[in-house]
Amino acid sequence: MATAGDIVLTVVTGVFLLLIIVASIFGLAHLQDPLERKAAWFPKVVCIMAAVTSAVMILLLPLDVAGRKPVGTPPFIPVYLLTLIAYGLSLFLLAFLIPLAFLHYDALEEPEHDVDTVLKNASQGRSSAGASKQLFHALKWTLPFTLALVALVGGLYYAYGYSRLPTAFLESVGSTVAGRATCVAAGDCLAWTRFMYIRINPLLYGVAIVNLIGMVFLMLYGGVGLICLPLDLLRSFINRPRAMSISAVVDARARLYTRSQELTTEAQKLLAERDELRAKGGFLKNLTRSGALDSQSRRLAAKVFELEEQAHKLEIARSISEESVLVQFFKLALSIIGFIFSILWLLHLALYFAPVTFGMKPVSAFMNAVFAGLSKVPFLGPAFYAIFALHLLLCLAHGSVRLGRLSSILGAVHSIRPGRTLTSALLFHSWLLVAGAQAVSHAGARVFGSYARDTASGRIANTQLANLSGGVGHGFDALICLMGVMAVVTALLACILPARKRKKKVKLVSEKERARNRQKENNYEMRQRAGK
Repeated sequence: MATAGDIVLTVVTGVFLLLIIVASIFGLAHLQDPLERKAAWFPKVVCIMAAVTSAVMILLLPLDVAGRKPVGTPPFIPVYLLTLIAYGLSLFLLAFLIPLAFLHYDALEEPEHDVDTVLKNASQGRSSAGASKQLFHALKWTLPFTLALVALVGGLYYAYGYSRLPTAFLESVGSTVAGRATCVAAGDCLAWTRFMYIRINPLLYGVAIVNLIGMVFLMLYGGVGLICLPLDLLRSFINRPRAMSISAVVDARARLYTRSQELTTEAQKLLAERDELRAKGGFLKNLTRSGALDSQSRRLAAKVFELEEQAHKLEIARSISEESVLVQFFKLALSIIGFIFSILWLLHLALYFAPVTFGMKPVSAFMNAVFAGLSKVPFLGPAFYAIFALHLLLCLAHGSVRLGRLSSILGAVHSIRPGRTLTSALLFHSWLLVAGAQAVSHAGARVFGSYARDTASGRIANTQLANLSGGVGHGFDALICLMGVMAVVTALLACILPARKRKKKVKLVSEKERARNRQKENNYEMRQRAGK
């Protein structure tokens, strides 16, 4: 029989699901490149599915806690079944659908078409290759990859797909005591522990493999994001664009133009050196020089990105309004909240999870006790639980974008920029997001294991996956602890190596310079009128 709380929980779940779908669509529209606005529909649908699946896996944690029932009472919302469905969909996305969409997008262009034709077709929603060719090209490479992946995971499941559960056995040693219950009451028992090996669900073993990969991303990107997400929001507020006069805008544009010409010259020199290196031949002989050119190319890409950011801020400063000022102060508020949540995450790892991982008594239950106290108010404890899990997922996403600017291995090839992101980059980060969301879901159930006791996510993470044979469960916990270490290292580096500050040169403005600035301002206004 459904209670009023169950009905409210169901309605709230449906509303949140609709909000997640709408937010995913608007987020993709905000990030996508204008040239691809009417193209690559299938990859974009896959990106939306990945974003929705990631958010649902995180929000199933508080739903599981809020709908928890006493032992023996079936829950109104089948959270365990929904969790398995979400896990299955995430595995399907990671192993088949996202690689298929990536290769499908890669087949949009054919080498015999020139760039102008490709751009024209993309802006009109057409592709250079036919639809059948695109699908055949994508399936030709995706199906063997997926089958090989399934065969590999299947072999590992056959060999190691067991949970190693410690089980206590009691036996009466007295001649007058019979039965285990009487033995315990009399204190006349012989106890020993054995391990029971139980084969787990093959779907959950696939989830464990993905969790292991996602935990590596969580350790690296999540640890960096716990510090960089609030720190970058704070820096965005400090370095926010401010209103500028027309003369200042003209001067700034002139400086940007000069800087762009310098970077263009530098890029041409790098291309010439690379062509010369290719003409010489000899892989081993030119390996060192090729590595140096790659390093220079990455530094040049960072300079170009910085120049584009300055140009974007200049455009905002030219047309600044009260609304943009409110957005900047909203970022400041989010930065403060983000710092609070990140500090609480690190304190909870240090006081509760790390001691439990290394077999010691925890210093304090900390956030487990806080969530339990907040749960006295209906839905308040699960709501904060959801916020903590979503904060970690956002930190992981921000860390992937932040570290991606440093190396092509970490994602610089697929950089995320509002209004300038290619669909291939969206697919790449969607794969990272889904794998990371599984890891965050597992980490939430493990780190807040006391609060998530007797839930579907708790049974999966703390019983079946935590006791996998081969020491996989210990690897999960160690990577979660290393995430906290990575966050501390990032905070120390941010303090020791602060952001580079540009020195402002103070110079006196002469009458001739003022006259030139006024002339520039008048010329700019005349060009604006002529353009209108």
